Amino acid sequence: MQPNRLYDLTRLTQITASNMVFIKKMILLFLHQSPIDLTELKKATENTDIKKIKEVAHRMKPAIDNMGIDTLTSVIREIEQYNGTEVTDGLRVKLMLTEDTLNKVFTELQQDVIQI
Repeated sequence: MQPNRLYDLTRLTQITASNMVFIKKMILLFLHQSPIDLTELKKATENTDIKKIKEVAHRMKPAIDNMGIDTLTSVIREIEQYNGTEVTDGLRVKLMLTEDTLNKVFTELQQDVIQI
């Protein structure tokens, strides 16, 4: 892992007892599933489907935690716990931050996974 990354595999390393095969499998699963989740979030936002937005955020939360993406830890929980009935500018900002950050993490991970 390169310094100054948006992710930190410390927690994943701890919970897997440093099993590098499993860690790589988890990274590949994250790289596969998270773009699907982001697409679902976009569609739910376009459809003002708050229930679906919260559901997808809930599903994404463990992966964000396990991948050590600290900049999204509270953001994903705020999305998950959103109480409004409309997609407000504030919610939109959180969703865009999630998408932008994850896209950067995807790039970083794809570069770094070769080294694992």
